[in-house]
Amino acid sequence: MRLGGALSIPRGRRLTLVAGGGVTYSRYEQKGQAAGLTTTGRSLGPLAQAGVQYLPGDRYLLVGRIELSSVPTASDGGGNDSPNLGGVDLGAGFGIRF
Repeated sequence: MRLGGALSIPRGRRLTLVAGGGVTYSRYEQKGQAAGLTTTGRSLGPLAQAGVQYLPGDRYLLVGRIELSSVPTASDGGGNDSPNLGGVDLGAGFGIRF
């Protein structure tokens, strides 16, 4: 689950920049490499987003975004570092306005 907000900044008639942030809440289950080690838990971490929207015509919309999230987890009990299930997410899209 993600909760946050974003700010849209128009840069002329055809271009809009978007920036936002919030928190991400996750539930997970990890199975360790050693036999029988399983870790379950919940995690809360930060989330940041940036994007751009471009109108090449009156009806068409191009969208690009990047998102960075952190989802820290507990150790798997096997002496390994705790993985972070977050990361970078890139997206692109195309839309038609009616």
